[in-house]
Amino acid sequence: MSGYYELNEKKEAIRELEFETNLAHEKIKQLYAWIIALISFIIAILFYINHRKNEREKELRQQFSAQQIKSIEDERQNIAKMLHDSIGQNILFIKNYIHKHGLNTEPLDQSIDQSLEEVRNISKDLYPNQLNQYGLSTAVESLCDKVRESTHLFVSSDIQLPREQMVSQDVKINLYRIIQECISNTLKHAAASSIRITGELIQGKFYLQVQDNGKGFDFDVVQKKANTSFGILNIQERARILNGSFKVESQPGHGTKSVVVVPLF
Repeated sequence: MSGYYELNEKKEAIRELEFETNLAHEKIKQLYAWIIALISFIIAILFYINHRKNEREKELRQQFSAQQIKSIEDERQNIAKMLHDSIGQNILFIKNYIHKHGLNTEPLDQSIDQSLEEVRNISKDLYPNQLNQYGLSTAVESLCDKVRESTHLFVSSDIQLPREQMVSQDVKINLYRIIQECISNTLKHAAASSIRITGELIQGKFYLQVQDNGKGFDFDVVQKKANTSFGILNIQERARILNGSFKVESQPGHGTKSVVVVPLF
């Protein structure tokens, strides 16, 4: 009997040991699970912190870029005003003074007139006065006139912007600069003979298109070079400042169309 009891006790001890062993294994598994969950949680937090840091840096870069463009436009406007109101007026004063005293200065008159015209042209390039006085459509028409007179390109525009008085000056100057940059890109790269500029307001969004009949290009190749092209970056950044979008449609031999969509109302 004593041997039987000893055998039962050993079996019971073995069962208890197995139970404790299984319990220890379960606890180890739970510990591993908690450790994995904790590591995953820490990784998620670090990823979120890094993501927020990158987003913040991107936001700061965008704010800096927007402020930089705004500062450039303000400086352009100040220089244009100085050229028109100070230097231009002084040149005109000199011309009137010479005429008043009856001096024979026909060669000098021609030089003075050329200087005045150059000052006016530089002033307009720096900041289009028509934009303030008459609006975007007139300013773009004036730009087209200048391009037609000074290049081989035929440029036409049809800008329809109702309620323009409700559109901020910053929006209009950025749209104008985008059009300028598109024309400049066409002159430099497209070998085109004509450019068509259109703009219309559809459901609160302004759709601007600048299309040429040039040689076009491989869009994928240009996309790879976009980060090194100041012209494209400039358009992209101005569109971003306006909370809008910018895309280019082009194929070799089929011209190029630049499309900017900007929410206005």
